[in-house]
Amino acid sequence: MATQDVDRLMDDLRVLFPGAVDDTLKREIYNAMHWFLPHSLAWVSEATIELITGQQLYTVSIPRGRIELLLSVVDENDNASRGWMMQSITTIRCPTVPNVDGAVFTAKFATGVRLPVTREGYPDVPNEVIERWYDAILSGTSALLQRQTMKPWTNLPMAKINWGYFVKGAAEAKQRASQMSTMGAAPWRFPQQYRV
Repeated sequence: MATQDVDRLMDDLRVLFPGAVDDTLKREIYNAMHWFLPHSLAWVSEATIELITGQQLYTVSIPRGRIELLLSVVDENDNASRGWMMQSITTIRCPTVPNVDGAVFTAKFATGVRLPVTREGYPDVPNEVIERWYDAILSGTSALLQRQTMKPWTNLPMAKINWGYFVKGAAEAKQRASQMSTMGAAPWRFPQQYRV
């Protein structure tokens, strides 16, 4: 996690929630990221799969975070390969039994936070996620803090408003991920009047 962005987030939370203990703020940052990342597809990781003759199941892992969802699988020429399925959170199934060794595929996964956190107590998330979606993460963390009962900062109406901003930020992040952050672009769909 980016030190500057996390320091800024913690400073903003300390101003918004005076008296809140840093461990409480860190826990709610983790909880906000735990909800935000799978819903927004803001963090995508890749894993390489090298096919072995006769083997349909492959173990996959990513260096940081936790696999949440299989997004796509492409071959060496970047052509989409359909039919791949997650058997478990770490096992992926090839659609056919390979009859030749050595074909290499790249799987892309929506990635979420996992425990343990960093030494400082923050979730291990790429810098660009915090930097790009700072306002949404701040709103989500604020909403989680405001929903706590019997605290000086408890404020259910504001929690509802902040949660709305948080969900809106996740939806925007998901839309940008599906458009690959291209300006004004949208995934192409066949015209609906020709649908059978």
